[in-house]
Amino acid sequence: MGYAKIKAQVAIELTLSLILLLVFLVATAKIFVWLGNGIVKRHEAYESTRTAAGDGEQVASKIKFYTPERLDIFSNW
Repeated sequence: MGYAKIKAQVAIELTLSLILLLVFLVATAKIFVWLGNGIVKRHEAYESTRTAAGDGEQVASKIKFYTPERLDIFSNW
């Protein structure tokens, strides 16, 4: 009876650890996608300010400043 109890505990621990590993991997992937999208948007905002700076008219309303969007790891599952 002791062997079956230990075997069941190992199965439960393995299942829980694999689930946690999967959640960790998905969260890590979403963070990297969020960072990549932020780099693209920041670069677009930078390029729009360079065009405004080259016009000779430095108007603050023309400049689009970059603000990062909120990171929501648990959306769209």
